[in-house]
Amino acid sequence: MEMPGRWEAFRNAEMPALNLRYLASIILIDGRLDLVSAQDRVRFNTDARVRELMKKMDVVHAPDLETPAGQAREEPARVKLVDARTGRHELHVPFVRGFPSHPMTREDVTMKATELMWPVLGRSRTSEVIDVVMNIEKLDVAAKILPMIAV
Repeated sequence: MEMPGRWEAFRNAEMPALNLRYLASIILIDGRLDLVSAQDRVRFNTDARVRELMKKMDVVHAPDLETPAGQAREEPARVKLVDARTGRHELHVPFVRGFPSHPMTREDVTMKATELMWPVLGRSRTSEVIDVVMNIEKLDVAAKILPMIAV
């Protein structure tokens, strides 16, 4: 993985959610990444499959991906994958979704909010909260949200 900026901080970060080698391993094994997996310290420290994949990865500096002075940061990355069966693949990720220059879509926000809330609030309350927040301009008093999110 090649990236600009403080790449060293993400190569061997002790926090799973910041360790790019861990996050990439989870994506390759699970086929996706969610908040629970990204923060799973037990899996980060003990999953042999994850640890083996992490050994096969590196994070290096890519000066050509640095954002020129005066331009909005986008945090691009380049991922190179070598697969014994299918050969070499390269993926350029031009920006991080959620930056002001590349906002998340309504669907992205809904999916992320659902993933974060449903384990605590349940699916029904989560849907209700999301619906109210997505239509907050129709809410006469914001305090009406409090009982919906209270646990």
